[in-house]
Amino acid sequence: MQATSSTDTDALSRFNELEGRIERVLEVLAATRDQKDAAEKALADAREKNIALQGELDEMREERREIVGRVERLLVGTIAALDPKEVE
Repeated sequence: MQATSSTDTDALSRFNELEGRIERVLEVLAATRDQKDAAEKALADAREKNIALQGELDEMREERREIVGRVERLLVGTIAALDPKEVE
């Protein structure tokens, strides 16, 4: 009977070891899923911010075009108003 007891103990030991490995795998899997979820949220947030910043950039470019146009009109008007004798 000693052999059976030893075999049972050995099998139980291997089972416990396997159970421990499975638990570690499940812990790693859960941590990986949490990290994946966090990364996906960060990516979504970054995309939203990128869209907002792109909108701001487009607005600033439009404002710049308007300002350049106003400055050009002012310069043309100022140059046209100058006395030709002053220009030479």
